[in-house]
Amino acid sequence: MDSASRYFAVLAAVSLELGTSVQLLSLFGALRPAPFLIIQVLFAMGAVLWLRRCKAGPAAASSPSEPWTWPAWGCLAVLAGALVLSAARYAPVPSYVGDERHYHASRCLYWIQNQSVFPYETHNDRQTVLGYQAELFFLSPVLLSRNETAGRMIFWLGFPAAAVALFLLARALGATRETSLAAAALYAATPQALLTSNFIKPEHWLTAYTCGAAFWVVRGRAGGWLWAGVFTALAFHTKAYALALAPAAVLIALLGAQRLKSLARYAAGLLAGALLSGALSLAAFNLRLHGSAFGPPELTKVVTVEFQPGVQWTQGLRAVLSLMDPPLMPWPPLRGAAERGGEALLSALHATPVLPGESEQQAWPGIFRFRVTSPPSRYSLAGTLALAVLAAGLFLWRRPGLRRASLCCLLGAVLLAAIVLGMRWMQDSDVPVRFLLTPVALLLASGAGFIAAPLVRRRGFAAALVCAVLLSAYWPVRAFSRSLVHNWRIPMSDLVRDDPFSEVLSVVPPGARILFFGHQNAFDYPLFLSRRGYPNHVFPGGKEEVTPQRLAELFARHRPGFVLFQNGGELAFHWAPSRRLDAAIAWLLSRPDWIEVPLLHPYQRLFRARSTSILNPVSQPENSGEQPILSIDPDLRATVSLGSYLGVPWPAELASPTPMVWIGSGEGLGITVALHAGQALTVRLLVKMEAGPSRRDPKRTLRLRHNGLPAPLRAVVSGTGEAVYQLALQPGRNRLWLSVEETRDVFWQPNGDPRNLMARILSMRLSK
Repeated sequence: MDSASRYFAVLAAVSLELGTSVQLLSLFGALRPAPFLIIQVLFAMGAVLWLRRCKAGPAAASSPSEPWTWPAWGCLAVLAGALVLSAARYAPVPSYVGDERHYHASRCLYWIQNQSVFPYETHNDRQTVLGYQAELFFLSPVLLSRNETAGRMIFWLGFPAAAVALFLLARALGATRETSLAAAALYAATPQALLTSNFIKPEHWLTAYTCGAAFWVVRGRAGGWLWAGVFTALAFHTKAYALALAPAAVLIALLGAQRLKSLARYAAGLLAGALLSGALSLAAFNLRLHGSAFGPPELTKVVTVEFQPGVQWTQGLRAVLSLMDPPLMPWPPLRGAAERGGEALLSALHATPVLPGESEQQAWPGIFRFRVTSPPSRYSLAGTLALAVLAAGLFLWRRPGLRRASLCCLLGAVLLAAIVLGMRWMQDSDVPVRFLLTPVALLLASGAGFIAAPLVRRRGFAAALVCAVLLSAYWPVRAFSRSLVHNWRIPMSDLVRDDPFSEVLSVVPPGARILFFGHQNAFDYPLFLSRRGYPNHVFPGGKEEVTPQRLAELFARHRPGFVLFQNGGELAFHWAPSRRLDAAIAWLLSRPDWIEVPLLHPYQRLFRARSTSILNPVSQPENSGEQPILSIDPDLRATVSLGSYLGVPWPAELASPTPMVWIGSGEGLGITVALHAGQALTVRLLVKMEAGPSRRDPKRTLRLRHNGLPAPLRAVVSGTGEAVYQLALQPGRNRLWLSVEETRDVFWQPNGDPRNLMARILSMRLSK
């Protein structure tokens, strides 16, 4: 077994072992650190013995060694630089993005709490019905260490694993070292790859598994088809649309010499991989609980589209334009001309401007608009090259010596078609654009295989290859690195990490048992209190009607000390019926053993059992010592303190190189601040701001509402300036709402940012 085969064998073995061990422990409700660690030690001992046996066996025929040329070193430097930058930027930042906080990371905490990865009652179906192969690399270190950073960094290893897998696949297709490293560098330095690497999202692990499946398929050996089936199962258990690889693999097997033997081994590998990874048990649970192996049919209808020629045609054209992301387009007139050209092309080719479900009046799924940004924001040069490889594959597949690269191109094309034609276009969620990362990787590997070795040896082509990699990588890497130093210098505030439940977590003591009723997309991950090592227990209330009888059953089952309603009026579940909470809240208010905890949040309702205590939010220190934009003069600190609640529209901006907060139009996109005053007093609030780019007129009216008083305070600032407000603070809690009154007339920024950026708040200071 050569080194490439060993790499993919180890990758499959580690992945299958994780799936098998968590399933076995879940059968007995024993997913705990000690049993899990024992299994890992036994597996490591077996792996060492197996590797020694492989080395003791007959050595594989070694190919002549290639010299390391300067283009190879250049591409390797770009690849290594992208990986190091990603790791350095990722390490100090906690989980704070939507998908991480409402199912990718949060379901791992529910598994640890339940001591089982099998389905549980939840408000969010995605936590229990979607494949979880990638999340096992976050679960394992968190289970053993209770440390979020450890879990995130182990999960991040999917990025280098994908880059190495792409390099080895390209080499298996006959590519030279230079072109293989160039393909891996182009993949690693794309904006989408860099962005995905900084979140708990499974696309890089999917790329690694898909490259593994392609590696064994294109080799064409009967023994390799078993591994091809295993990797297909791992890819499917990561993302369901990867099942599209199976029909293409079956077709390739039928075209080979040993058809029946290849098909039998592929089917055996697919079945074994599905069984050991957990994909088979998950499908069985879904079938029993929801009547479909893919989960609730209503959920499937939301994320997929029915076949309508006009819809598929439009989505295909949108995907082509989305992959065309020029690496260098700094001139606004040129970008505008390119955007108008793209829109004209869509119109000329009869693409439907608005697909079913899309509307200007609602944020989801969003309206597609072709945008050319500077720096590139999607795939840079790699996307255009992937399209070129796709077109070249139509003509090169008959040429001798290119069969392997053509087969890999076929796999990439099938996966690309399955994603683009089968997934609903959801602009607001960046879907399916971010899912194209894996087929782009396969097409880049194919392109490397299509390039003849003599061509690479030419000095002019070698220089062009390195220049293309540098051109594609420079602007995305530069933009991605801007917040690197700041991420390490200023930790993210606890108020931001705990959002949207920062106020709740300021009064709930660590180790609390919380019965939680949330929306379908509730960010329940912060409730586990990751910054303290996940001491809290969170019990989802599910999606059933919340009646007094239902509450009594949940109380008896979970013995909660707190009951939290994300919205005291109604809970929305998107593809399931909404639930009113009036009866449940009225019942809790009538119970003498339950007390409501007053919150400043306008919608959340928190109750505690009379036997439990709460913390004093005023005494809770902040992790960073001060808020990036909010400060109190020293002569006021003895009387006024920052509260336990800070609401901002886009928390990630608090980790930018210059401390600032963007706000938009209206209170929904404004800043909400809680303060605590020891006595009644009058203070001044000084707000420094700059006009944002979402409105051409630089004049901004900053509107401040204080403690819900009907008459807000207003200050007009033109361009850059300072607004001053006189506030009469009341003893105890005070709440401020800061927003912009004007509406925007610029909907997309040159870099593709669609946010409503009306003003940039540089500082907020309280003084006498």
